[in-house]
This record gives sequence, C-alpha cells and structure tokens, in this order.
Amino acid sequence: WPSLRSRWEIENKHLAIGADYPRYYDRIGKDFTWALDFAQQAVRDHKFAIIDELCTNYDVDGMEMDFLRHPLYFKRGQARAGMPLMTGFVRRVRERLTEIGRERGRPLHLHARMGRSFKESEAMGLDVRTWIKEGLVDSITVGNHDYLDQGTDVRSVTEAAKGTGILISGGLEYSVRDYGGHASIEMLRAAASAYWYQGADSLYLFNYDCHG
Repeated sequence: WPSLRSRWEIENKHLAIGADYPRYYDRIGKDFTWALDFAQQAVRDHKFAIIDELCTNYDVDGMEMDFLRHPLYFKRGQARAGMPLMTGFVRRVRERLTEIGRERGRPLHLHARMGRSFKESEAMGLDVRTWIKEGLVDSITVGNHDYLDQGTDVRSVTEAAKGTGILISGGLEYSVRDYGGHASIEMLRAAASAYWYQGADSLYLFNYDCHG
C-alpha cells in the first residue's frame, strides 16, 4: 500500500523488514515487505518521536500502542531476540508519559493491544508478561488482529494482571475469519460473555467504524 507510506518510510526503505517478513502473512495475499524492523534503533527512535510529539503538543489523556493491527515488528526468526528491544521501547514511552503527566498534574494512560495469548504475542516479539510485571501499561486488550476469535485466552492475562491494577479487555472484532462476513449479534454476545467469564474488566470494539 504505497499510498499509506509516510515520506520518512519511503526515504528509509533500508529500515523495512523486506522479504524476511514471517511467512504466516503470505496467506493474506498482501505485501508486508514495507513493515518497519523494530530491531533498528532508528525505527524505535522515530516511533517514539511521534508519540512524544502527540503527547507533548496536545491535551491527550494518554496513548494507545496498537501492536495488533499489523503485527510485524521483526524479521523472520528474530522475534524472540527482539523482545527486550520492544520492552525497552514500551518502557521508554511509559517513562515519557509519566514525565508529561507530572508536568500537567494528572496521569497519562498507556494502553496496549496484544495477540490472542501470551504465546502468540511472544511470537510477534512482545513480552507482555514483563510489561505487566513492571507496570509499564495501564490497560491491555487481548484479541485477534483481523477477525472475531472466541478462542482468545483472556483468562491467562487477567490472572497475570491480578492485583496490579492493570485493566484487561477482550477484543470484539466485527468481521469473522478472513473477512468472509460480519459477526451476528448472537456471536458478539457469546464472545462478550466468554470474556466476562474469563475475568475481563471491559470490552474493546475494533473496526466497527469501517464496516457498513
């Protein structure tokens, strides 16, 4: 999707994952070679600068780090080695939001979207367990990146976050697998009930703004 690439990305093609993106995404039939490689310090610095600019110049309540929309952050086979780098990036954002919050006299909230489970998130290079242990985020959404998935393991995350004050939500996507149709109200209610049963604090609605 060249039309969605920023000038910075176009000028820094050498920082992209390129042909080494995980083969899992071949099934989607889209070109993910443009995804940025978060193993590169320049990429993490650029993303941090964007977050810093938004939170510094605007009266926001916080920041959402959506790690789920297109979950490609490291080249094939390098996700586990990249986990400490991504945790360092999240820690850096948390520290900056805390600093801005002190200046304004009110806290800035940090939210993150993760995969369907800790295991799936780790395969992306996201060490969410450590984020919870260190209190780097205030809330987390557990879900699938492109369709409603009633097999999402919310329970493991709610149990890991127990006693930390971190709020956990279950993600409700409007589409079913591979965008073959839309979820019925009965399906959405069933998924919501499953999330409540697993201890979710709230529900997170995604992609409802772009489906008729």
